Amino acid sequence: MAPASGSYGGTVNLFATLTSSGSAVSGKTINFTLNGNPVGSATTNSNGVATMTGVSLSGILPGTYPSGVGASFAGDSSYSASSGTASLTVTYGTCIGSDPGGVILPPINADGSSVYKAQGGRTIPVKFTVCDANGNPISDPNAVFLNGCCGSITTLTRMRGTVDNVNETATTDIPDVAFHQVGNHWQFNLVTTNLDAGYTYTFQINLKFGTIQFTVAVK
Repeated sequence: MAPASGSYGGTVNLFATLTSSGSAVSGKTINFTLNGNPVGSATTNSNGVATMTGVSLSGILPGTYPSGVGASFAGDSSYSASSGTASLTVTYGTCIGSDPGGVILPPINADGSSVYKAQGGRTIPVKFTVCDANGNPISDPNAVFLNGCCGSITTLTRMRGTVDNVNETATTDIPDVAFHQVGNHWQFNLVTTNLDAGYTYTFQINLKFGTIQFTVAVK
Protein backbone atom coordinates (compact mmCIF):
# COMPACT_ATOMS: atom_id res chain seq x y z
CA MET A 1 0.00 0.00 0.00
CA ALA A 2 1.35 3.44 -0.91
CA PRO A 3 1.01 6.44 1.45
CA ALA A 4 -1.75 8.84 0.40
CA SER A 5 -2.59 12.49 0.98
CA GLY A 6 -5.36 14.91 0.10
CA SER A 7 -7.03 18.11 1.26
CA TYR A 8 -9.83 18.26 3.81
CA GLY A 9 -13.22 17.81 2.16
CA GLY A 10 -11.63 16.71 -1.09
CA THR A 11 -10.50 13.40 -2.54
CA VAL A 12 -7.48 11.11 -2.47
CA ASN A 13 -5.92 8.63 -4.89
CA LEU A 14 -5.09 5.13 -3.64
CA PHE A 15 -2.44 2.77 -5.01
CA ALA A 16 -1.51 -0.76 -3.99
CA THR A 17 0.86 -3.28 -5.56
CA LEU A 18 0.39 -7.04 -5.49
CA THR A 19 3.40 -9.27 -6.07
CA SER A 20 4.40 -12.89 -5.62
CA SER A 21 8.08 -13.72 -5.15
CA GLY A 22 8.92 -10.27 -6.49
CA SER A 23 6.82 -10.60 -9.64
CA ALA A 24 3.71 -8.55 -10.41
CA VAL A 25 0.36 -10.29 -10.12
CA SER A 26 -2.25 -8.91 -12.53
CA GLY A 27 -6.00 -9.27 -12.79
CA LYS A 28 -6.64 -9.55 -9.05
CA THR A 29 -9.17 -7.58 -7.00
CA ILE A 30 -7.78 -5.30 -4.30
CA ASN A 31 -10.13 -3.91 -1.64
CA PHE A 32 -9.30 -0.48 -0.24
CA THR A 33 -10.11 1.16 3.09
CA LEU A 34 -9.77 4.61 4.65
CA ASN A 35 -9.33 4.51 8.42
CA GLY A 36 -10.69 0.96 8.34
CA ASN A 37 -13.82 1.80 6.34
CA PRO A 38 -14.30 0.15 2.92
CA VAL A 39 -14.18 2.61 0.02
CA GLY A 40 -14.18 0.29 -3.00
CA SER A 41 -11.99 -2.01 -5.03
CA ALA A 42 -9.82 -2.06 -8.14
CA THR A 43 -8.10 -4.69 -10.29
CA THR A 44 -4.33 -4.96 -10.56
CA ASN A 45 -2.81 -4.11 -13.94
CA SER A 46 0.11 -5.76 -15.72
CA ASN A 47 2.47 -4.20 -13.17
CA GLY A 48 0.45 -5.57 -10.27
CA VAL A 49 -0.83 -2.09 -9.38
CA ALA A 50 -4.43 -1.43 -8.38
CA THR A 51 -5.57 2.18 -8.51
CA MET A 52 -8.56 4.05 -7.14
CA THR A 53 -8.81 7.75 -7.97
CA GLY A 54 -11.04 10.44 -6.52
CA VAL A 55 -11.88 8.62 -3.28
CA SER A 56 -13.85 10.97 -1.01
CA LEU A 57 -12.27 12.19 2.24
CA SER A 58 -15.64 13.29 3.57
CA GLY A 59 -15.83 12.97 7.35
CA ILE A 60 -12.07 12.65 7.85
CA LEU A 61 -10.55 15.53 9.81
CA PRO A 62 -7.18 17.06 8.94
CA GLY A 63 -4.22 15.22 10.41
CA THR A 64 -1.86 12.31 9.89
CA TYR A 65 -3.17 8.77 10.29
CA PRO A 66 -0.25 6.27 10.41
CA SER A 67 -2.37 3.36 9.14
CA GLY A 68 -5.10 5.40 7.48
CA VAL A 69 -5.07 3.67 4.10
CA GLY A 70 -5.35 -0.07 3.68
CA ALA A 71 -5.46 -2.62 0.88
CA SER A 72 -6.24 -6.31 0.96
CA PHE A 73 -6.29 -9.25 -1.41
CA ALA A 74 -8.64 -12.07 -0.41
CA GLY A 75 -6.52 -14.77 -1.97
CA ASP A 76 -7.50 -17.50 -4.42
CA SER A 77 -6.50 -20.98 -5.54
CA SER A 78 -3.15 -19.69 -6.79
CA TYR A 79 -2.16 -17.03 -4.25
CA SER A 80 -2.47 -16.56 -0.51
CA ALA A 81 -4.37 -13.66 1.00
CA SER A 82 -2.40 -10.54 1.85
CA SER A 83 -2.93 -7.04 3.15
CA GLY A 84 -1.08 -3.85 3.97
CA THR A 85 -1.51 -0.35 5.36
CA ALA A 86 0.20 3.02 4.92
CA SER A 87 -0.18 6.55 6.20
CA LEU A 88 -2.98 8.91 5.25
CA THR A 89 -2.36 12.66 5.50
CA VAL A 90 -5.26 15.10 5.31
CA THR A 91 -4.10 18.68 4.84
CA TYR A 92 -5.74 22.06 4.50
CA GLY A 93 -6.43 23.39 1.02
CA THR A 94 -5.29 26.60 -0.66
CA CYS A 95 -7.57 29.50 0.21
CA ILE A 96 -9.24 31.53 -2.50
CA GLY A 97 -9.57 35.26 -2.01
CA SER A 98 -7.17 37.78 -0.48
CA ASP A 99 -6.41 36.08 2.84
CA PRO A 100 -3.85 33.25 2.72
CA GLY A 101 -4.46 30.21 4.89
CA GLY A 102 -2.26 28.85 7.64
CA VAL A 103 -0.54 32.15 8.52
CA ILE A 104 -1.20 35.02 10.88
CA LEU A 105 -3.33 37.76 9.33
CA PRO A 106 -3.31 41.57 9.79
CA PRO A 107 -3.29 43.59 11.92
CA ILE A 108 -0.37 41.42 13.15
CA ASN A 109 2.49 41.46 10.65
CA ALA A 110 3.64 38.03 9.52
CA ASP A 111 7.28 39.20 9.54
CA GLY A 112 7.25 39.74 13.33
CA SER A 113 7.57 43.54 13.15
CA SER A 114 4.39 44.42 15.06
CA VAL A 115 4.95 46.38 18.28
CA TYR A 116 2.01 47.23 20.54
CA LYS A 117 1.69 49.61 23.46
CA ALA A 118 1.44 47.99 26.87
CA GLN A 119 -1.94 49.25 27.97
CA GLY A 120 -4.15 47.59 30.54
CA GLY A 121 -7.45 46.29 29.26
CA ARG A 122 -6.55 46.56 25.59
CA THR A 123 -6.24 43.50 23.36
CA ILE A 124 -4.50 42.40 20.17
CA PRO A 125 -6.77 40.76 17.58
CA VAL A 126 -5.11 37.49 16.55
CA LYS A 127 -6.57 36.33 13.22
CA PHE A 128 -6.07 33.42 10.84
CA THR A 129 -7.95 31.22 8.42
CA VAL A 130 -7.60 27.72 6.99
CA CYS A 131 -9.51 26.36 4.03
CA ASP A 132 -10.89 23.14 2.59
CA ALA A 133 -10.13 21.45 -0.72
CA ASN A 134 -12.37 23.96 -2.54
CA GLY A 135 -10.56 26.96 -1.07
CA ASN A 136 -13.39 27.88 1.30
CA PRO A 137 -12.73 28.90 4.94
CA ILE A 138 -13.38 26.08 7.42
CA SER A 139 -15.92 26.96 10.10
CA ASP A 140 -15.93 23.64 11.97
CA PRO A 141 -13.65 24.05 15.02
CA ASN A 142 -13.14 20.29 15.19
CA ALA A 143 -11.42 20.48 11.79
CA VAL A 144 -9.38 23.55 12.73
CA PHE A 145 -8.08 23.20 16.28
CA LEU A 146 -5.96 20.42 17.76
CA ASN A 147 -8.32 19.78 20.67
CA GLY A 148 -11.57 20.84 19.04
CA CYS A 149 -13.54 23.88 20.09
CA CYS A 150 -12.15 26.45 20.20
CA GLY A 151 -8.40 26.58 20.33
CA SER A 152 -5.84 28.42 22.41
CA ILE A 153 -2.59 30.34 22.12
CA THR A 154 0.65 29.02 23.63
CA THR A 155 3.61 31.23 24.54
CA LEU A 156 6.81 29.80 23.03
CA THR A 157 9.41 32.46 23.85
CA ARG A 158 9.73 35.72 25.78
CA MET A 159 12.78 37.82 24.97
CA ARG A 160 13.85 41.21 26.28
CA GLY A 161 13.86 43.96 23.66
CA THR A 162 11.63 45.07 20.80
CA VAL A 163 12.35 45.44 17.11
CA ASP A 164 10.83 48.90 16.68
CA ASN A 165 8.84 51.65 18.29
CA VAL A 166 5.11 51.19 18.81
CA ASN A 167 3.63 50.82 15.33
CA GLU A 168 0.31 49.07 15.95
CA THR A 169 -2.94 49.99 17.67
CA ALA A 170 -4.97 47.46 19.62
CA THR A 171 -8.53 47.57 18.33
CA THR A 172 -10.69 46.15 21.10
CA ASP A 173 -10.98 45.98 24.85
CA ILE A 174 -12.88 42.69 25.06
CA PRO A 175 -10.51 39.79 25.91
CA ASP A 176 -11.31 36.25 24.80
CA VAL A 177 -10.88 32.83 26.36
CA ALA A 178 -11.15 31.00 23.02
CA PHE A 179 -11.13 31.63 19.29
CA HIS A 180 -14.40 32.58 17.63
CA GLN A 181 -15.29 32.92 13.98
CA VAL A 182 -15.64 36.40 12.54
CA GLY A 183 -16.57 36.44 8.87
CA ASN A 184 -14.07 34.26 7.00
CA HIS A 185 -11.47 34.04 9.76
CA TRP A 186 -10.92 32.87 13.31
CA GLN A 187 -10.11 35.51 15.93
CA PHE A 188 -8.77 35.62 19.47
CA ASN A 189 -8.50 38.94 21.33
CA LEU A 190 -5.20 38.62 23.20
CA VAL A 191 -5.07 40.88 26.24
CA THR A 192 -1.89 42.96 26.58
CA THR A 193 -2.22 43.31 30.35
CA ASN A 194 -0.38 40.00 30.79
CA LEU A 195 2.47 41.03 28.46
CA ASP A 196 5.48 42.90 29.86
CA ALA A 197 6.61 46.12 28.22
CA GLY A 198 10.00 45.89 26.54
CA TYR A 199 9.66 42.23 25.56
CA THR A 200 9.07 40.35 22.33
CA TYR A 201 6.85 37.27 22.44
CA THR A 202 6.49 34.34 20.08
CA PHE A 203 3.17 32.53 20.21
CA GLN A 204 1.83 29.37 18.63
CA ILE A 205 -1.66 28.31 17.59
CA ASN A 206 -2.02 24.53 17.51
CA LEU A 207 -4.12 23.34 14.58
CA LYS A 208 -5.54 19.96 13.72
CA PHE A 209 -2.82 19.79 11.06
CA GLY A 210 0.27 21.88 11.73
CA THR A 211 0.73 25.09 13.69
CA ILE A 212 0.77 28.85 13.17
CA GLN A 213 3.49 30.86 14.89
CA PHE A 214 3.56 34.63 15.19
CA THR A 215 5.60 37.29 16.99
CA VAL A 216 4.54 40.53 18.65
CA ALA A 217 6.41 42.98 20.85
CA VAL A 218 5.10 45.23 23.63
CA LYS A 219 6.59 48.61 24.51
